[in-house]
Amino acid sequence: MKTDEVISVFMKAQILKSLQRTGWATAGVHGSVIESVADHTYGTTFISLILANLLKAEGVAVDLEKTLTMAVLHDLGERVVSDVPSSSDATDSESFGDAKTALEARAVASILSPLEDLGVTLQSCWAELQQGRSMEARIVRSSDLLDMLVHAITLERSGVDSEILEGFFETSEKRLEEMGIGLTLEVYRLLEDIHRK
Repeated sequence: MKTDEVISVFMKAQILKSLQRTGWATAGVHGSVIESVADHTYGTTFISLILANLLKAEGVAVDLEKTLTMAVLHDLGERVVSDVPSSSDATDSESFGDAKTALEARAVASILSPLEDLGVTLQSCWAELQQGRSMEARIVRSSDLLDMLVHAITLERSGVDSEILEGFFETSEKRLEEMGIGLTLEVYRLLEDIHRK
């Protein structure tokens, strides 16, 4: 693997620092307070770090390295595909989600391919996250949602109308229940209480 190819991977990921998360704009949040995909990736990774360690302290078997790798990579495909919220297709969200995942998988493979064996390992980790069955994947998917809700509360506190953010809370509860991690549901309920006040 050549150093210039490694640098090309670094440069491709840089785009995420300037790519805005579109779900906020779709909801009506003003562009000046919309976070970037990289901002969200940091939030998801930080929450994943805390939750994974808390769960480990409770005796849950969690691979911290895998959890953090998944969190860092979780939106890498958006570098090519862009940030398209899952609510973008109201008619058939399952097939839309499958198509989006397939596009992102190709994007992730393309971005990471210069890393050779390491790239294959990272792609495998990303694919495991998409399947959502392992504890590590469920932690990261939950953290992805919780970071979105923490940001929604931050937006409310900065003056954004809480009514336009209601949908983010409504769609998250069921998805968090599906993850089956009691701790994340406790966090969700506390965030929802803060939102309702």
